[in-house]
Parts: sequence; C-alpha cells; structure tokens
Amino acid sequence: MRMGGASAPPLCFLLLLNEKTFYKMGHFDKLAVTNVLVGGQIKELAVQDAGDAAVTVSDTTRYLNCNADVTASRVVTMPAATRGSAFRAFFSVEQAGNDRVFTCAGSDTFEGNIFTSVAGNAAGDGDVVAIANTTVAITVVDDTNIGSYIDFFCMDEGRWSVIGHLVVDAVGSVPTLA
Repeated sequence: MRMGGASAPPLCFLLLLNEKTFYKMGHFDKLAVTNVLVGGQIKELAVQDAGDAAVTVSDTTRYLNCNADVTASRVVTMPAATRGSAFRAFFSVEQAGNDRVFTCAGSDTFEGNIFTSVAGNAAGDGDVVAIANTTVAITVVDDTNIGSYIDFFCMDEGRWSVIGHLVVDAVGSVPTLA
C-alpha cells in the first residue's frame, strides 16, 4: 500500500506512545478505538462506574470502576457468561465500610482463584481463595485497598473464570464464597 508517495510501514513498526497516540514514520496519528471485534461480535470498549449502588454489569463493559466506599453491602450482578466475554473490576477507592457481592446471572457459575496480600506486610502474609465451579457469589469484604482487581473471563458458556489480586488490611479480610 502506498501513502503520499511512500510505502506504508507494516503495523509492526507502529510505536505506542500513550493510550491513543501512535508514532508512525515521522508522523503522529490519533487512534480513537471505541469498538473491538470479539468472537465475531462488535463490542464497545467501555468503563462502567459502580458507584455506591447495586449495579448490573453491561455486556459491553470492559472495566468496572469500583469508585465508591459503599455505605451498605452492594450487589454487582454479572452479565450472562457468554464465550469471549471479559472485564476487570478495579478498586479505584478504598473499600473500608461494606462489601461488594459479585453475583452470577441465571445458572452461571464462577471458578478460579483470588490472591490476597496484606497491605504493608513485608512477611508476605495473605491467602489464596480457591473458587470451585459451583460458586454463584463472591463477596469482597470491606478493607480492600486501591489498586485491587478481579478479572472475569468466559471461556465456556455459563462459567466465569476468575483471577484477581486484592490488597487487604488484615489476613481475615479475604473474599467469601457462596
């Protein structure tokens, strides 16, 4: 392909400078990606704020921003677990007061592991919460610090595979399962 008298560089020569600006053969080009093709379906790249309320995660959400120290236990209802779906729940505010309960839709289940570490503990105290594939609710208890996250991936219809790292204030502040 030729552009302006010169050959276009292959994509491997594009350099990502920040989230939306690419450097290409002496030119800066803006890249505004709002949709991506996932498993043959067009998905909008979206950040959804959880706030201080119960929330249902949209099937187009890529990042769930847990951006409030909730004033009561809040349910986070998952979208249907359809193959190829994925999102990250990210704690951008310390959750010090109450729980967030991630709950499956319909007959979907969770499986995987959530790693926990105690903030400021050089001894490495923490735990691994193993999630059996019969789990339908994950309660992230209070005392979860900024930067903690849980990734949810659907590899098979009806099952959310889970991996995460929560930084907590005490060893006992690990997620509970139902």
